[in-house]
Order: sequence, then structure tokens, then C-alpha cells
Amino acid sequence: MKANVLVLAIALILIASRPMAQFVGYEKGIVWGNYLSGTDCGITKAGVRVLVTEGDWQKYWSELNGGRAPASSAPRDIDWNKEQLIAINLGQRPTMGYQVYVESIRRNNPSEYVVQYVETTPMAGQMVPQAVSSPFAIIKLERALGNPTFAQRTAVQRYFGSSWGNKGGCGCKCGCSSCKCH
Repeated sequence: MKANVLVLAIALILIASRPMAQFVGYEKGIVWGNYLSGTDCGITKAGVRVLVTEGDWQKYWSELNGGRAPASSAPRDIDWNKEQLIAINLGQRPTMGYQVYVESIRRNNPSEYVVQYVETTPMAGQMVPQAVSSPFAIIKLERALGNPTFAQRTAVQRYFGSSWGNKGGCGCKCGCSSCKCH
């Protein structure tokens, strides 16, 4: 009798878990990393772009550089069969002291992932250079199946200066390249 109950329990568990088998890999995180960021670019309107081809990247690269660099000069270290880029532009800001970085990427469900990014603003009353800025961040990630959605939050941070083109970044939470936030 106990053996029959055990067999029945195992069978029920297997049957109940069968629909979940189609979602194998759902729990797996999306592999990504910082690619390029800065505070001065030729894109003055806020927006996000998902770049999935070399052509997308070259067009964006030319816009990013305000038309000063030809599209053909875009870095070629992306394997477009396996990787894609996501670019986040904050648009024009009135002073320096603004930055943007991606905080996390997580799956909502098998067909959708959320890119959480942070806009940092200078602390109230802090002296910052009086120059217009256009912050941006680009991340490289594995080609993710599904549609990205974007969530933004704002954080106040002390301004330490910035350097354009800190490819790869330093990996710290603030997204800077000099690790002055530590």
C-alpha cells in the first residue's frame, strides 16, 4: 500500500512539473556588462535604443559622435550573432554632474526582460562645471530572446568629474571609470 502511494505521489509530481519544462533557462540571468559611457555626446534627446545589427550600431555611433566620426569608425568588437547593445541617452542636461548607468537586468517572464537604469543628479548646492552635458550609457549583452522594457530611477550623487569614453567602466555602482565612489 505504501509503495502504491509513493508511486502515485511521484507520478503526480512529474505530471505537475511537466509544463514548467518548457521554461528551462527562465531563471537564468541575462549576461551583460558595461560597454561605453560618458557625459558628452551628440544625442540631445532622451531615449533608449536596442542595437541588434552592425548597421544599427554604425548609425548610432555616428549620431553619438555628433556626425564628427564616420559610421565606419564604430568599434567592431561585437559578435552580432551572439550579442547586442542597449544604449540609454538622458538627453541634454544644463550642467555637468549628471550620469546614467544600468543597475540590473532581470527577466519578468520568458518573453520579457527589464533593464533598470539610474540617472544620477548632482547634489543640491554642489559646485559643478557650467557646461551642457548629454549623458549616455551603452551595455553589451547576450542576445536575449524577448522584448526589453525599461525602468528608470533617479539618485542624487556627489559629482567627481567624468571622462568621456570609459569603455567597460570600472564596474562600480556609480558607473564612473575612476572608482572615486569607493
